[in-house]
Amino acid sequence: MNPPRVQGWLKICAVALVYAVLSRASLAYLSGNGAPSIFWPPAGFALTALLLGGRRYALSVLIGSALANGSDPHGSVWGALGLAGTNAMEAMVGFWLIQHRGTFSVRLERLSDYFRVMILGGFVAAAAGALAGAVALRLAGAISDANFAVSVLRWWMGDVLGIVLLTPVLLVGRTMIARPVFSARTLELALAFLLAFMVGQISHFNWFASTVGAVVGDYWMFLIVAWIAVRAGLTGVALVLLMAALQGVLGSHHGAGFYSSDSLQPQQLHFWFFLLLLSTVGVALAAHFAEHERTISDLLLARKRQDAMLVAIPDLLFEVDLDGRYHNIFTHHPQLLVAPEADLRGSLIKDRLPPDAAKEVLASLQQANEQGFSVGRQIELDLPQGRVWFELSVSPMATDLPSAGPHFIVMSRDITARKLAEQDLRIAAIAFENQEGMFVADAEHRILRVNKAFTEITGYAAEEIVGRHPMLFRSDQHGEAFYAEVFDTIRRTGQWQGEIWSRRKSGELISVLGTLTEVRDEQQRVTHYVRTLIDNTHRKLQEQQRLEREAQLRDTLVLEVHHRVKNSLQGVTGVLRQHVQRHPSSAGPITQAIAQVQSIAAIHGLQGRDVSGEVQLRELLCAVAHGVQSIWHIAVAVDVAPGLGNCCVVQPEAVPLALVLNELLSNAVKHGGPEPNVRIKLELIAELAAPDRGVRILIANARHDDAPVRDGATSSDVMKRRSAGLELVAALLPRRGALMRQHSQGPQFLSTLELTPPVLHWQLHD
Repeated sequence: MNPPRVQGWLKICAVALVYAVLSRASLAYLSGNGAPSIFWPPAGFALTALLLGGRRYALSVLIGSALANGSDPHGSVWGALGLAGTNAMEAMVGFWLIQHRGTFSVRLERLSDYFRVMILGGFVAAAAGALAGAVALRLAGAISDANFAVSVLRWWMGDVLGIVLLTPVLLVGRTMIARPVFSARTLELALAFLLAFMVGQISHFNWFASTVGAVVGDYWMFLIVAWIAVRAGLTGVALVLLMAALQGVLGSHHGAGFYSSDSLQPQQLHFWFFLLLLSTVGVALAAHFAEHERTISDLLLARKRQDAMLVAIPDLLFEVDLDGRYHNIFTHHPQLLVAPEADLRGSLIKDRLPPDAAKEVLASLQQANEQGFSVGRQIELDLPQGRVWFELSVSPMATDLPSAGPHFIVMSRDITARKLAEQDLRIAAIAFENQEGMFVADAEHRILRVNKAFTEITGYAAEEIVGRHPMLFRSDQHGEAFYAEVFDTIRRTGQWQGEIWSRRKSGELISVLGTLTEVRDEQQRVTHYVRTLIDNTHRKLQEQQRLEREAQLRDTLVLEVHHRVKNSLQGVTGVLRQHVQRHPSSAGPITQAIAQVQSIAAIHGLQGRDVSGEVQLRELLCAVAHGVQSIWHIAVAVDVAPGLGNCCVVQPEAVPLALVLNELLSNAVKHGGPEPNVRIKLELIAELAAPDRGVRILIANARHDDAPVRDGATSSDVMKRRSAGLELVAALLPRRGALMRQHSQGPQFLSTLELTPPVLHWQLHD
């Protein structure tokens, strides 16, 4: 079985057992000669069980009553069952009447809660139970027709007192038991309960009858109950009433006291009415003082809340009259006052504020007096910390003395920061509508606002853009990697600045310059993006045209310079040739110089056809060979391997390399004998692959150590020139990308020159 259900059944059985024991005890000690008692506690216990636990505890009352009445040897089974059903029905009726309408608190916080228990749960429900119970007893033969009315009345009176006296004790006493409170009143309350006990014993058990019995009566209980109602509240009153009822019933049961009678004699009726009246007076007093204490507590709490709110309000609060006289000042920011609080009280606004500010305040007071409120008026004051703006809110307030005239609460709020922010917003609004295009987007890049310049640049109207993503303007000029880099820069630095190609509404491509900036809040969360842009298309086209024009002029100038250098060098060559004709003895070195000048002229002739500055190695080799042929009047064979048409010499190395080739060919001619038979071969270096591939230049001539001396030079002069030529070659060779070797191979003398990057450059196309 479910543990909560088991626990519920155990509670029902426990309540039933308590009800049965309480019923048997009441029959044994509170009833006399078999007659029902005018105080029946089980009725109060049964109603309390249902009010605290719900209607399911009606089953506990049914079981407990059946057990209590079934154990009576003089009763019948049917009578016991009838009485059990009657007691359960009475508790259910009382529970339903109390809970049916209105709000009811089981803590009996209001006097109305107590009267609901007394009238609905006591008088009404007990009447139904008494009538039904008497009928059950009559049917069981326990009472006669003659005693029927008396049984109904006595049953009703007992249940009423049981409910009126015991139910409040159980309802409010559980709080005291759960949270016992010991205070300085403990001794005082103990004395009051002791006096109540002694008055009850004297009145109902004839204690000290010979001494104080004549002057101490049960009417003293009114004074004691009033005392306890003021000092102990409803809980103390309920306990005293219960004690008084038990004393009276027990005294009557033992034949002592003024109310000693088992029949419905006037003494019993007096006692019953005495208890009802005493309980009504005591509970009414306790409820009154409890409500008074709650009212005071609520007022204190309201005062504390008001003080807390005043502390929390950052505004200045003033109580002023219609004439503008300060009566009270409430503020925790005295630095915002135009004068100390003590000086302001009793003074007039017009004497404390500047004329314009005082005029606005008095106008707001008049408006509040006529319309019931005034809000929105603003004043500006010069305070020690600077100029401060305030916004006024005025409302009327009630005064203790109507003759004092209307008073008002004036709330003055410092809005300086707001005014500055409004000023910044106005400036920002003007700046927003500038010549630069601009839009503001949210954190998801949805466009929120655009300016006029942006619509003119893009061609889109504002209503066509707002709410859409800036991808609307993307062109196909940039890949995803570009945009990824843009947003990565924004994440790292907060801003991206640069040029980007966009697309107008018409589809036209435009170049725009600008920035994309992220806006963050106090928690460093991105809230907005701001994009600015300038149409750069016209300037970019102008820049492109300017660069193209400059390139054309530069190319023309370069070609012209190379052409003029070539012509000048050819003029130098002619001058040198004339010198040789006039001075044949200098033919050797002059001829060598002419060869070198012609090599340089060949370079400029080749560069004069290409503005790039690069010279094809094949053309350079052929040009140098042609110059050597024309000077020495011999044939030079040039063999160029296929696929070398795109091999170029970089511009800085072109002239040195031409001089190197000229020296190697000249040496081959001069030292090759009468028939030099000079051959040149240009080929790829097979063992080198891209990007380090290179070329090999082989210069071969017949080895002839006894070659005749040309142009009248001596053998010694030739050896000196050969050595000087090799030194010149070594000096002109590039430091990187060039390697020269010379060696004999049979009847031939070979000069090998290997060239690799960075001396060489391979064009993509021939």
